[in-house]
Amino acid sequence: MLDSNKLKNIIKEIFNLDDKYIIPITTNWFLPDLDFSDKESIYIGYRIIASKKVSANNEYNKYKVDYIKTSIRLTFVGINAEKYASEIHFWDDMKDVKKIFEKYKVQMDFNDIQSFTYPIRNETECDMAWVFDMCANTDYQEDLKLIKAERKLLCNE
Repeated sequence: MLDSNKLKNIIKEIFNLDDKYIIPITTNWFLPDLDFSDKESIYIGYRIIASKKVSANNEYNKYKVDYIKTSIRLTFVGINAEKYASEIHFWDDMKDVKKIFEKYKVQMDFNDIQSFTYPIRNETECDMAWVFDMCANTDYQEDLKLIKAERKLLCNE
């Protein structure tokens, strides 16, 4: 199942950034102080918005598929925000990005990516935040096995 920790690691690997640039979105995350002398000049906020179990019938093979659909939000702030954010629209054609998602057993729904911007003010600077809402899927049966294994470990301790 896609959790906040996995999401942070995925973002870190895709963008090849240090932890200090990848911040969970909480009530007080915004706005990070930008260091304009920093070569990266980017902060990526991440948040899991919602998740739900989805059951779908595959009419071609006549079987039922269960998966966990997780809605996530990435917010980019900083001088290089637009550069980093614009890559997302091309992830479905980037093999290295797909391999990172596969490593974490996450399948992105590249047809369900929505983006928008909004103006922000940081001290005296005005800037634009780039926000992407998207969905990722994980296999329900695999997630269930992991949860059962973790519960078994907890009960045996």
